[in-house]
Amino acid sequence: MNLKQIAKEIVDKMEFKKDKRVLAILLQGSAVYGGIDKYSDVDLGVLVKKQIPKKERIKKIFKFADKVKNTGLKFGNRDIFFYKGVEINILYIDNIKRKFNNFTLYYSNVLFDPKKIIKKPQKLNKEKIRDIFHVFNFLYDNFDERLEKFATRKEWFEFNYYFISTFCYKMLEAIYILNNVYFFNLNHAFRDIKKMKIKPQNFEKKLEEILNYPCKKWKKKIELTRRLGKEVKKLIENKYGKFEIYYKK
Repeated sequence: MNLKQIAKEIVDKMEFKKDKRVLAILLQGSAVYGGIDKYSDVDLGVLVKKQIPKKERIKKIFKFADKVKNTGLKFGNRDIFFYKGVEINILYIDNIKRKFNNFTLYYSNVLFDPKKIIKKPQKLNKEKIRDIFHVFNFLYDNFDERLEKFATRKEWFEFNYYFISTFCYKMLEAIYILNNVYFFNLNHAFRDIKKMKIKPQNFEKKLEEILNYPCKKWKKKIELTRRLGKEVKKLIENKYGKFEIYYKK
């Protein structure tokens, strides 16, 4: 499966290079940083001067796509469809600073950039690595406040589930970075983490327990998540030290 070739075909079929609204195109995901399997997709970031109307995009997509899954109905300016049996994800961005951080740019291939707008970092320095931990710390420090008082309210079920899932994702991300891996494929996360040295004891088992624990028993689920978050936070501080959080309560 040559995802890079498929990406180039999509760029041609969507006529992005002829479109004056398109400033640059980035290829992201496993096609760039590896770990390709039968479930891998093609992730394209298209930087635009102004958004391309959905109807215009759909008209082109239906000419060559195997199946259209989503065309911006739920996820804003994003198209999701299948081509040659491969899922294609195209995100249209009108503000590169808001959508792309240095990690994203570092692990991207520039497919089109005639005006040299994309500034790819040559390396990731410690300050940029530390930046990504601020979101983790923000979630950790707000954990009790955000979850505990809503744990028994049925109307907050979806929020609690989303918050815990997001926090687990950030724990995974933190473990990767602690082991000097700066981009990861969620499909391969548990397989990859088994090989990593810097992590809490029995990390994979504890994370699976949190994710599989019955949602009806919220207090226990929250306690398990808080405990594991504390272990991850300690590892972060051991390696990078304590630092102020950008986000204030």
